[in-house]
Amino acid sequence: MHDVVAEHALSLLRVVGRVLAAVLRFLFVNLLTNLVLFNVGRVTLLAVTVGRYPRGRMLVAHEERIVACGVLVLVLAWCAIVLYNHFGAVGASL
Repeated sequence: MHDVVAEHALSLLRVVGRVLAAVLRFLFVNLLTNLVLFNVGRVTLLAVTVGRYPRGRMLVAHEERIVACGVLVLVLAWCAIVLYNHFGAVGASL
């Protein structure tokens, strides 16, 4: 009886580990998308449109567009940092 429990305990731990990893991955992706990218996109769009977009029902209706804007802003910020570091190094060597 003890051998059967030990044999199944390992497979049960593997299943629990996979489920836990999937839950953590899901939470991380949702937190990243909903908290970081959505709010970066929202603040950027509010600044560019002087507070007109997105407001009210548009927050829910255009959630994907707002997240895409957040991704775009972070990518552009990263590109600006890369260019600054590259040309800063070139300028310093002259």
